Amino acid sequence: MQTKNTLTFDNKHAARAHITVSLINNRLLETAISKDIQIAEDCCDDLYLPFDDDLPLLSEAQWDLDYFYNQAGRVELVFSKERLQHILKVRKYLREKGVPELQYIPPREKSSTYVPNEASTSSNQPNDSHNLKKIVIGGVIAVVVVAVLVKIIF
Repeated sequence: MQTKNTLTFDNKHAARAHITVSLINNRLLETAISKDIQIAEDCCDDLYLPFDDDLPLLSEAQWDLDYFYNQAGRVELVFSKERLQHILKVRKYLREKGVPELQYIPPREKSSTYVPNEASTSSNQPNDSHNLKKIVIGGVIAVVVVAVLVKIIF
């Protein structure tokens, strides 16, 4: 679970899922992912699985976006330290190469002032709970009308 500035993991599965998702998150820099990996390693003794070579690690000349996504999918299935470190290298390389899908997107700045739109401040607009009550009452009336009609007809 993630709190404001402290990341902790309840178990190795949560840690693995968080790291796997972080790999494809364009709003995270490599330093943030590395920090999360370190926290996960500290929290979970058995975080990593043995490396499998079902999907071989290729050389830098063969790295492209499809390769990155294939490797990221594989680490989700078999969370090995070797593959994770390799994917981080591939991610950094492709970012530096300018692959658009992996470029860093800075987090949006939080607005210090909230300016509500006109519809949300209008006093003659009913609120959501009022609308829900109308829908429920309308539904009940419809059921009663149908029941009465059925009784009259039959």
